[in-house]
Amino acid sequence: GYSEGLNYWSSYMNWVFDFFDAFEVATGISLYKKPFFQNTGYFAIYAGSPETRTPFSDGHNSAVGSGQRRVVTHLARMHQNTHYAWYVQQLGGPLERSAMHQLLLNYPSVPQATTPDDLPQSRWFRDVGWVTLHRNLLDPQQNMQFTFKSSPYGSVSHSHSDQNAFVLYAYGDGLAISSGYYPYYNSPHHAQWTNQ
Repeated sequence: GYSEGLNYWSSYMNWVFDFFDAFEVATGISLYKKPFFQNTGYFAIYAGSPETRTPFSDGHNSAVGSGQRRVVTHLARMHQNTHYAWYVQQLGGPLERSAMHQLLLNYPSVPQATTPDDLPQSRWFRDVGWVTLHRNLLDPQQNMQFTFKSSPYGSVSHSHSDQNAFVLYAYGDGLAISSGYYPYYNSPHHAQWTNQ
């Protein structure tokens, strides 16, 4: 998981991938093989399921979109993970990082997507204290997503101090959403409500 939410997860993953690629070219060592990077795509699948919104942290309630697609496309490619390929397909198909990356680094192709009907309907992201439960992960029109947060990180950086909070999305709509708004970082509302 990622305690600062899906939007910052997407941004930081893309930056990390640039370093990983350069490191592998220079040393021959792939940091993508670390367990975190093999599994982090499941954070998007569960916490940012298709046709829902991002549940917590700065940027909460924003649509799941291109940032998540780009990261999970790359993870599907690097790990040949067919569940990740399914998620990308649900969001509209692969979204490449850049043509230069493709030409210079000779990435493998994105695998054929397979429906992740072998995945459980819930997942605990123990590292960040998020639990997300689904009624029907495979069908956004029939899905209900309940996400609960009790994070050891509190309001560190772009996270919020909404401990023991939950959000509920059903059939593409937010029924119980994260409160507050985010006009800019450290605005009075951000500093005195979301982070307090």
